[in-house]
Amino acid sequence: MAITTVLSNFHIPQRLRSLGTSSAQVEQKLEHLKKKATGTHTALSLRSHGGTPLTQLVEFYRLVSPWCDRSAELIELERDLARIDYGQATKAREALVSLAAQEERNEFNRTLPGQVPSMDTTFLGERFQLSTKTASYWESVREELGSKPAIIGKPHPPVMEVIDDQALELLNDGLDQWYQLLFDLMAS
Repeated sequence: MAITTVLSNFHIPQRLRSLGTSSAQVEQKLEHLKKKATGTHTALSLRSHGGTPLTQLVEFYRLVSPWCDRSAELIELERDLARIDYGQATKAREALVSLAAQEERNEFNRTLPGQVPSMDTTFLGERFQLSTKTASYWESVREELGSKPAIIGKPHPPVMEVIDDQALELLNDGLDQWYQLLFDLMAS
């Protein structure tokens, strides 16, 4: 009798887990995320259509920050997939974990979770002794500093070339990474 009680108690967590999200709900959530990933992937591929490197960088942050805000949702979906699929959705699970691990909020994108990145929350500088300033500041002085060297009296690139190069470097590194992450989710 005691062995039967122990064995039935052993299965209680399994039964409790099965009361959670159904297989159909999990698949529906995954398909919904795949559609969102497709939309973001397409928007990222169109980013080169106009604007300065600074405005393109801010737009990139606007597109990927919502994915960073979803990390808890992505991890929960990965756990639900692990619970119901027994190994069939390995690629989807890996893609969800990789996406959840991304963090685009840093010294350049100084927003809080849920906050939309803007020209006033994106910071660049700290190269060639330039001060860190907002993207809106750099855009406002684009004409004035456009041809002035980054360090006066020495043969250095113009200030705005330095800032634009920094923005392009951040943008290109981020795009390469996010294209792959979103593609992995879409293809899973």
